[in-house]
Amino acid sequence: MRPHPTGAARSLTGATRLLIAAAVAAVIVATALVLGLLRTTPIAAEEPAAATTDTVAELPAAKPAKLGEPRDPLSIEEYGYAEALAETALPADVTNVAGTPGGELLSIDLASMDSTTTDRLVAVTYYDYTANQTVVVTVDLYAGATTDTSSAAALQPPPSPAETYAATDLLIHARQGRRLATEYTAMTGTPISASALIATGGSYYDTLPSRVDDACGDHRCVELQLQEPSGKYLSTVDYVVDLTDKSVIVLTDRTAVSTLSGGKEN
Repeated sequence: MRPHPTGAARSLTGATRLLIAAAVAAVIVATALVLGLLRTTPIAAEEPAAATTDTVAELPAAKPAKLGEPRDPLSIEEYGYAEALAETALPADVTNVAGTPGGELLSIDLASMDSTTTDRLVAVTYYDYTANQTVVVTVDLYAGATTDTSSAAALQPPPSPAETYAATDLLIHARQGRRLATEYTAMTGTPISASALIATGGSYYDTLPSRVDDACGDHRCVELQLQEPSGKYLSTVDYVVDLTDKSVIVLTDRTAVSTLSGGKEN
């Protein structure tokens, strides 16, 4: 299986799913929710498992001694401070992909596109597995307070590294994914494991009625590209992992155009 191109946008009229670069998708999702322009159609996008997502546990949560200008890039300290502020506004019952308290952190971005703004507004985006919703908390770093909290169902930003890993681990241990274990061992001579794989995950939905994947979009579904350590690809095009109900979906008749599947019909 040859390497696939990444970050190419596809039209909803020409394909059943839309795949866009993770950084662009994060800004679009955050902006749409902050401005109240909530979409009813989910977005699918891809995110490498190697990407890092900092958390308050790893970053200082206190207000930094120095804050940047309104549109300056965020510093490491500001990332931690923004997340700490945002967490105070999350509903008490939110859960992450592991099922533990706290939303699944997806992105932290400057919220305002206005170059003349005098506020340092930051949008912190989470996925809440309790409600199956995307949640965006907007915080004002200068004021040290949250200014808005918005949520939307059926909106699917790119998966976090933790979600990509969870989907990979679920797939390779599922009955439906046994073929991957055989394929991996034939390639490497060793048993398959999630930690040994190079994984890229994309959020998935299908706009056409289907017997097997019509929950995706309302549920948090992820499709995967998996490579063994030397870079050879495993055959994952037929698989989608539903992280909401912890199941593996096998697509027996896949016709969607997908960046993750090589940008061609399958």
